[in-house]
Amino acid sequence: MKTNYVLIDFENVVPENVELLDQEWIKVLLFVGKNQTKIPFKVVRAIQQLGNRAEYVEMSGTGHNALDFHIAYFIGKLAAADKGSYFHIVSNDQGFDPLISYLKAADKVFCDRVPNLESIPALVKTKMAEKTPAEREALLLPTERLFLNFPVLRLPEFPLRLVRNGQMRINGLDLYVWTALQIFGQCFYL
Repeated sequence: MKTNYVLIDFENVVPENVELLDQEWIKVLLFVGKNQTKIPFKVVRAIQQLGNRAEYVEMSGTGHNALDFHIAYFIGKLAAADKGSYFHIVSNDQGFDPLISYLKAADKVFCDRVPNLESIPALVKTKMAEKTPAEREALLLPTERLFLNFPVLRLPEFPLRLVRNGQMRINGLDLYVWTALQIFGQCFYL
C-alpha cells in the first residue's frame, strides 16, 4: 500500500485513538505550536510506539497561521520526495481547503482534510475489513438489509461502443438502461 502521511494540526485538534495509526503504511507528523507546552500522555505514548514512522514538528515562532504554513510546506516537500503518496490533514481549519483543491487539480497530489483520525478513508476501509461478516451486516441500514436476501443477478460486462450520434451503447442497450439493470437487476428476476 502507498504511504499515507497524517499531518496533525495539534493547535486545532487533539487526536483521539492515535493507536489507529499503527499501520506500516502510515507516517505521522504531529505539529505542535510554540506556546503548547502539554501533550496528553495517551497521545505521546501512541506516537512513541510508532517509532521512526512518527515525529513531532515544533514551531520555532508564533504568528497568525504559522502552524498552517508549516503543514503546507511539509506537504510540498514530502509530495516532491515521495510521489504517489497520500496526505491527510487532521484539522478543523477550513483554510486548508483551497490548498487541497489546488494540489488535487494542478499537481495531482492525493490530499484531504479530515476532522478526526476516524475519518481517514484508508483507516475506515481497514476497520471494515477486520470485521466479521455478521458485524458488517449489523452496520447496514434496515433498507440495505432487504437486499441481502435477493439472489444476485450479474449481467455480462460488455465493452462500450460509441455510436455515431455520440450515445454510449452496450450491445444495443442505452448506457443508462444497462446501468439501471446492473443496479436494480439484483432485485428482480429477469
